[in-house]
Amino acid sequence: MFRPLPFMLVVLMASVSTVAASQPANQTRPMGVLDELIAGAEPGDVLLVPSGVFEGNLVIRKPITLDGADAVTLDGLGEGSVVVIESPGVTLRSIAIRNSGADVTGEPAGVRVETGPVVIEHVTISETLFGIDLRESPGSVVRHNTIECKDLEPGRRGDGIRLWWSHDCVVEDNSVDGSRDMVFWYSENLRISRNTVTRSRYGLHFMYSHDTVLSENDLAGNSVGVYLMYSNRITLTGNRMRNNRGASGYGIGLKDCDEIVIRGNALLSNRVGMYIDNSPSSIGSTGVVESNIIAFNEIGLLATPNTHDNVFAGNAFMENEEQAATHGRGRLTSNTFASDGEGNYWSD
Repeated sequence: MFRPLPFMLVVLMASVSTVAASQPANQTRPMGVLDELIAGAEPGDVLLVPSGVFEGNLVIRKPITLDGADAVTLDGLGEGSVVVIESPGVTLRSIAIRNSGADVTGEPAGVRVETGPVVIEHVTISETLFGIDLRESPGSVVRHNTIECKDLEPGRRGDGIRLWWSHDCVVEDNSVDGSRDMVFWYSENLRISRNTVTRSRYGLHFMYSHDTVLSENDLAGNSVGVYLMYSNRITLTGNRMRNNRGASGYGIGLKDCDEIVIRGNALLSNRVGMYIDNSPSSIGSTGVVESNIIAFNEIGLLATPNTHDNVFAGNAFMENEEQAATHGRGRLTSNTFASDGEGNYWSD
């Protein structure tokens, strides 16, 4: 008669190894038990992790899929990063992760990724300083995750999702609450879609990142919705920026950016709907702002006097306390407020 091994049942199907549980649900085990399961797996295996709570820190150094089937919790017990991925080809799926360290100098995360590509999907992260931290992880996919960071003063929080030097990534359908930023540093050719960010500093924050599409994201109740800084060839389409009312309170902010297209977005009830500072910043570059709804903000459009070569057309400026203003002395005469005979709607 077949008897399962002490902590796993190995089933071979179509060259995929699946490890299933033989222990009672909700049992608490040291992380070393999961380390042993991974050590016994072959590259490319799918491991169905026994249900329950695993306590400690986990490092993954081979290309495997770790699937918790929504019945597994990894608890870092307040020390360091809960999961560190050091191999490309890893998939982390349907697992709850909680309780990283809190020392900001070490930047502990729920999941830290140090290579790529990897896939992180349907993961729930709570009580961590950083949520998901990708470092030099090109081609990775981060989707359908829920992240709630540690409840700290805003200046001490970590980022919900951070990409550093990670090109060609997809970040979609994630929910982030109470973080610092969802931030992208030195990363290009990204697709950022259908994410929800609330109660954070910057919903989406780009630094020196180029050639990216931001679509259908919902950014509400943050200090700033989207802030693009020193980033070029970014398209924003179909996003909603609502009730972002921090000290700056921009729905969308641009700083020294070139070739930005802002089309078909809703900027509602922010302190400032759209803020533009020296964008475009290069001679011959043009910014396009068209077919957006900019409504119920304290200021609809705020721009520095050196802002130039933007084309505003087909936008609806509705019921803003002040429709447009300059941030400093000057006028916005170096910009165009019509295209092909189409201007903008101004409710007053």
